Amino acid sequence: MQIVRGLDQYPPDAPPSVVAQGTFDGIHLGHQAVIRMAVGRARALGVRPVAVTFDPHPVAVLRPAEAPPELLPLDERLDRIAELGPDVCLVIPFTPEFSRVEAEIYVRDVLLGL
Repeated sequence: MQIVRGLDQYPPDAPPSVVAQGTFDGIHLGHQAVIRMAVGRARALGVRPVAVTFDPHPVAVLRPAEAPPELLPLDERLDRIAELGPDVCLVIPFTPEFSRVEAEIYVRDVLLGL
């Protein structure tokens, strides 16, 4: 699995994809199901399966006092995500600035742009 760290590193001419997005902080059964579903759908459509995750956890940035403990370090999360089959994992640094991106803009520019 290719790991892309940051939106600015994701190739603008990347091929079409199906995206599984989440914080994926523990890669529990629900996370696994979401990623596997995206991988299966991508394979059925003949496109690339991509996982998108955030680091650090959004709550750690937005409300640090309420942040959950880190369940898995990022490298271990990426290893577990890789085992589920995506071709690429995009790690988006979660910052205060990123948190202010409007949902419609994020969907249009990031998700639809992937």
